[in-house]
Amino acid sequence: MIRLTDDSEKEPIIQLSPMIDLVFLLLVVFIVATMYLTQTHALPVNLPKGEAPLVEQKAVTVTIDKKGTLHLDGKALSPKELEEAAQQLPKATPVIVEADETVPYGRVMGTLEILRRARVTDFSLAVEGGKAS
Repeated sequence: MIRLTDDSEKEPIIQLSPMIDLVFLLLVVFIVATMYLTQTHALPVNLPKGEAPLVEQKAVTVTIDKKGTLHLDGKALSPKELEEAAQQLPKATPVIVEADETVPYGRVMGTLEILRRARVTDFSLAVEGGKAS
């Protein structure tokens, strides 16, 4: 009579080859990803020293109060005046938009549209720090 072996009697074997393949694959992915994240320069260049003083750009604050009134660094302005004043700002001047939490979303978006028409490219929306709910 032929005796059939029961598979449950054999000890399970852990195959390490697939696990090692996976580890090497992850290693290659991380190496390639870090190569794209770091900026490498093929040619070393010594840049000349500049004579002009460094210009520190001061951020400008646009505030929208509870009534929806626009203020540029504390001075109340109409939307048209804000656009004209924003056009006079030096290029790439940072603008911080502070809006009261009760101001309708459309009013904030309208203010951002005014800044966009005035060619303001560097702006931030101010929020109060704290725990998110």
